[in-house]
Amino acid sequence: MSANPQKTRERRSGQDRRRGQYHLLDSSSEVSIPSWSEQRLQFLTRYLFGLLGFIYFNLNPESAPYWIPLTYLNGLLALYCVFNTFAYFKASRGHCSLKRCRFNMWVDLGMVTSCVINDPYAIPVSLLAYAMVIMGNGMRYGMPLFRESIIGAFIGGALALTIRYGTSMEQLSGGLIFLCAFSALIVLYCYVLMERITRSQRELKQLSRYDALTGILNRRGLYESADLVFQLLNRGEHHATIIFADMDRFKAVNDTRGHAEGDRVLREMGKLMRRAVRSSDLVARYGGDEFVLILPEATAEQAARITRTLETGIQDLAAEVGVDFGCSFGVREIQVADTDFHAVLEDVDREMYRAKHGDDPPATEHPSADRQRAAASEHA
Repeated sequence: MSANPQKTRERRSGQDRRRGQYHLLDSSSEVSIPSWSEQRLQFLTRYLFGLLGFIYFNLNPESAPYWIPLTYLNGLLALYCVFNTFAYFKASRGHCSLKRCRFNMWVDLGMVTSCVINDPYAIPVSLLAYAMVIMGNGMRYGMPLFRESIIGAFIGGALALTIRYGTSMEQLSGGLIFLCAFSALIVLYCYVLMERITRSQRELKQLSRYDALTGILNRRGLYESADLVFQLLNRGEHHATIIFADMDRFKAVNDTRGHAEGDRVLREMGKLMRRAVRSSDLVARYGGDEFVLILPEATAEQAARITRTLETGIQDLAAEVGVDFGCSFGVREIQVADTDFHAVLEDVDREMYRAKHGDDPPATEHPSADRQRAAASEHA
């Protein structure tokens, strides 16, 4: 089977320009967006950090901040709490993205740096707050933000100590050097442990969510990812289209060419579907020779163009194998009112049946009942 790389790139770039593209983070990604309960806990921790900072700097009025007046520092802490409140309400309404989480993290690092610069004591204990920012963000959002927060903490700490002590190493006490070295050792040790834990979790998730033969999502992975799609759709901010694909006469491949060739055809089908859509679209092997594609921000017309592209590729694959097989497709736009993924899947399955047979399936022969039983066993 041959393909024109230039046409493939043009097709994909055109698809990537669909309005309002958003990405679904999967198990292969090192970044994750935690649940709202986890985010809420982080916001409460930020409030606690602001309160402790206020108590720390105001506990002994005779110990003035190192760099700016106490009034200004209290104002900075109050501004930090106001920003935290604004970010809290944005996140509570579902407006959470990696960019916003990263921005909040850098605000945390900036606030800690300000506290370290103005720490009134010879050994700035506020340096320990860097570890809290690193752990709080790195353990929630994944290793990329863990690494970024470590770099930010080292830059902020170096800047704060330079402002406090200048270039004179004589002013650095043994206790301060030990505190910095001990904190850095703890952070790096936690980073190594987290990297190993994250790698193991990612491998386990890969096995549980991806089809071993084709490398695309399996049924379980499809259900989990579809839940996120429906959460976005229910807020009325996005739309999507679903494609159900069922191969025709695939049994003939196994009967005439053997199961090894049948497996190769299924692998090629997975590659065809992955190439035909964007990286942000969902492609899953639903079972046997059935596939499901979920296309965020795509209309039924755009999905129909994708099915035509797939039909052409499948014809080329059938000619290469030497067996006359094809594929039937059902297409349905997912509406805001749709709340049950299984019901939507039944509807698009019915559309696929019409495309294959020209009429509705009899109630006793409709495969959705079997799928419901299979879905129940998946979640049992």
